[in-house]
Amino acid sequence: MTHRQVANNLQRTLGTMLSYEVSKRHGKAGLPEGTIQVKLQGHGAQSLGFCLAPGIDIDLVGDSNDGVGKSLSGGTIAIYPSEEVGLERGYA
Repeated sequence: MTHRQVANNLQRTLGTMLSYEVSKRHGKAGLPEGTIQVKLQGHGAQSLGFCLAPGIDIDLVGDSNDGVGKSLSGGTIAIYPSEEVGLERGYA
């Protein structure tokens, strides 16, 4: 699938909306692992990845709050600091 990069958190419901479409078409089994990969940069909102369906991976370079992944339903979410922030704070 195509990778899309979003610079702000206005579209962070995309995990929920995408999961709805996946489950509507493929049922609760979802898709094979790693079928859809979404790469984001910036800030994740409260419900980033809410009910994320199997087969969807979200990678976020930036930060988010503690509500990320609520009701995670088989998808994966990875959040890590930008390279600049990591170097400033001594992350290897």
